[in-house]
Amino acid sequence: MGRGKNHSSKRVTLHQKYKIQKKVREHHRKLRKAEKVKAKKQGLKVSELRRKDPGVPNLWPFKEQILREVEEYKEQVAKDKNQLIQERKRARDKIKKNSQSDKPSKKNVSEARTPKPVHDPKNPRHFFYTGLHDVIETSDIFLEVVDARDPIGCRPVEIEQYIKERDSSKRIILVLNK
Repeated sequence: MGRGKNHSSKRVTLHQKYKIQKKVREHHRKLRKAEKVKAKKQGLKVSELRRKDPGVPNLWPFKEQILREVEEYKEQVAKDKNQLIQERKRARDKIKKNSQSDKPSKKNVSEARTPKPVHDPKNPRHFFYTGLHDVIETSDIFLEVVDARDPIGCRPVEIEQYIKERDSSKRIILVLNK
């Protein structure tokens, strides 16, 4: 069968083809962006906005009961969400109050930073501190391996002070390591 005389070719230059594809892509992007904005205004996710509830068919038995249960479920979810938000808010306020009241003054900063030995034998730190004290007593020279990227942050200042307080003749040697 022939096409006829008035038929125009569907050939398109590649420039035109890519231009059309670009326009279509841009149009779809704008639609998605508008959909996100609409969902955000309604307080929903995009998937929730797209999904449409088909509802309950009229011929189903106990239709009213099913609709009531769905409504109660939605209310419960909203109530739980609000309750969770309130709990997080209270916890955040509590942490703020505690952090403001627990801030040590500038005089007590050095006292707060010194490690307090743990005397509970069940606590694993107890073994660490007893081992540390033994090492400090028996050693004359201490090698501290410090990260070259953050040497100040890696230095155990409290332990250095403790060593100098115990015996000022002991030497501390810093080793930079990457």
